[in-house]
Amino acid sequence: MLIYNHQFEFVGIDKKDLTMLGFSSLEELQTQCDDFADLFVKKPSYIYNFKNFKWILYILNSNSEHSKAIISAKDRAFAVDLRVDIIYLADNPKEEGYTITLRNLHQVD
Repeated sequence: MLIYNHQFEFVGIDKKDLTMLGFSSLEELQTQCDDFADLFVKKPSYIYNFKNFKWILYILNSNSEHSKAIISAKDRAFAVDLRVDIIYLADNPKEEGYTITLRNLHQVD
């Protein structure tokens, strides 16, 4: 699970997904990217870190039941289905934050 705040800033990841992607700590992941979405591969029909539109908003507002991404981490590629849920964080309780569940995260060739 990924956590983004109301400003669409990446603020956390759960240990299971971090380990699955081959990182030993959040600090190690942060040496690879500032925003987790920077690991998304730009490929037709897949979610990536769009330049002019927040990818989280795209998922929330699309009519598609499936939001898929390819993640490139530590010279390996992973396929994943993304699910976005709205949460509220203590640092700004009136604004929406987001959790992104990495469903069916698995390595691909």
